[in-house]
Amino acid sequence: MKLKEVMETAGVDYETTLNRFSGNEGLLERFVRKFPGDPTFEALKAAVLEKQYNEVERSAHTLKGIAANLGFQHLSDLNAEVVALIRSNAFSDGPVCEAFARVSEEYCKVIGCLGRLD
Repeated sequence: MKLKEVMETAGVDYETTLNRFSGNEGLLERFVRKFPGDPTFEALKAAVLEKQYNEVERSAHTLKGIAANLGFQHLSDLNAEVVALIRSNAFSDGPVCEAFARVSEEYCKVIGCLGRLD
């Protein structure tokens, strides 16, 4: 599948995202192809499992920004929820783990879509 089709399948507003990259589709594609190799999601996952809430906040905030820049708005919004939980001192496992589960599900969906790129 071509970049536009894959991105739209992942729920991306393609034209808005492309504009963020000054209309340079090649540049956008390079960044999108690098996204699955970015270590931020794995760092977030490890931090949640180890209950390292400062690292949870940092990694979720980083992933939120990366996702937003690439047009994965739902993934960005879900990470914003994790950040908000940490910043509101909601450190109990339940809410953080539930929010991370939603992040993980969306992340897997996005990565699955990106796996269809030609």
